[in-house]
Amino acid sequence: MDRGEDREARETVVGSDGDRFLNRVATRLQMPGDMEREVLDELRAHMDDARAALEAEGLDADKAEQEAMARLGSPDALGDNLRRTHQTRRRLLAAAGGGIWDGLKDAIAGYIVGIIVVLVAFMVLGSVTQRLFGPLSAVWVTGRGAQTTYTGSLFAIAAWWGARGLIRSMSRRSLRRAAVIRRQIAFAGAVVLSLILVAWPLQYNWAGIAAMLAVPATWAVAAITAPDVGDRRRRWTIGRPSPRVLGVAVILAFCLPIALNQVGVTVNVTSNESGAADEAMARLPDRQHWVARGYTMVTPTAIDLRHSDWEATPFADRNGNVALTLSYDAIDWDDFTDLQVEAWSAVPADVDVRSVDPRATGPYAVIPLNAWDATDAIVPVGSKPGIAAYLLFVTGVDRSTAERVAIGLPDGGDVAFTGTIVDWFSRLGP
Repeated sequence: MDRGEDREARETVVGSDGDRFLNRVATRLQMPGDMEREVLDELRAHMDDARAALEAEGLDADKAEQEAMARLGSPDALGDNLRRTHQTRRRLLAAAGGGIWDGLKDAIAGYIVGIIVVLVAFMVLGSVTQRLFGPLSAVWVTGRGAQTTYTGSLFAIAAWWGARGLIRSMSRRSLRRAAVIRRQIAFAGAVVLSLILVAWPLQYNWAGIAAMLAVPATWAVAAITAPDVGDRRRRWTIGRPSPRVLGVAVILAFCLPIALNQVGVTVNVTSNESGAADEAMARLPDRQHWVARGYTMVTPTAIDLRHSDWEATPFADRNGNVALTLSYDAIDWDDFTDLQVEAWSAVPADVDVRSVDPRATGPYAVIPLNAWDATDAIVPVGSKPGIAAYLLFVTGVDRSTAERVAIGLPDGGDVAFTGTIVDWFSRLGP
């Protein structure tokens, strides 16, 4: 007779009183299902042996069962003693170390699978927006802030798998039910992840903020809803995906973007960039010159384009800064006072950023300048939440007219807010 048959045979020996006794013990064990069944099977076998011995001494079946249960003592006390015997503090500490390792391995697996899932989402989103709203809309999907969105989405998937793996491992190793440990793990993990995110400077847009804040939230939800070890789950439950899920994800990653590119949906998108030839624009007055170049708004009275360009780094660095100097000898800088560089919110573009955001009423960053200074002026173009593109205007007050004028043509590019999540929310507003 194998072990399963032996268990079934023993279960027929214990009567209804014995079943109630064992059920009462089970309520006090608070162990994972597999371990709980193992302990109860041992108790059942012990009760069967004691009952058989008492019946051999001449007691009837009911009295023998009652005496066997009486020798075991109170079911509550018995369950508590068994729980304390198995669920020691040393076992819990060892389970924490092993659980962290197992959770980390599951988090890495989730991150790898998430690359496929998030790649599908971004490719589909980019294809749809470009097809429906034109090429300019792709900047909002593929810009610098989208990198943080992509990263946060991967971390959220990894957090889900990591939390489930950690609780599953700790529950099995510590012989405690997931319901006993999952709240503490959910809280501790969410706090640690939140502290990391708060102190981690990245390039953010609103989608990136949402994706990063979803990481501790996903951890908490995954931990609180983690099932006990041994509980069955449906094939499509969010956990470790079945090969069917992975296969569908791979197919979507390659097939959907190809199919979307074959869809003939086009929408005409007007641009405020001018197509006039440079020779024609050169003959225009200064004010019309700005309009011809496509600028819908410029700094107040910034209308002088007759001076040479200034020097600036072509793109913002990873910290969202542009370095700028005034080193052209062709300009008589003594003709100007209060030299400064102004960063204005601009309209994102595929190629060259040309248009100031029509909603902008003023620059969001102003840095004073000194002519012929070898030290670069650092302009924090990525210091304002919600700015997707910028334009730089070097301006000064003309001594002869007392007007502030732009010196040379503006320059700009795409940018995202650079800083921490705390910086983002502290700098919102005008």
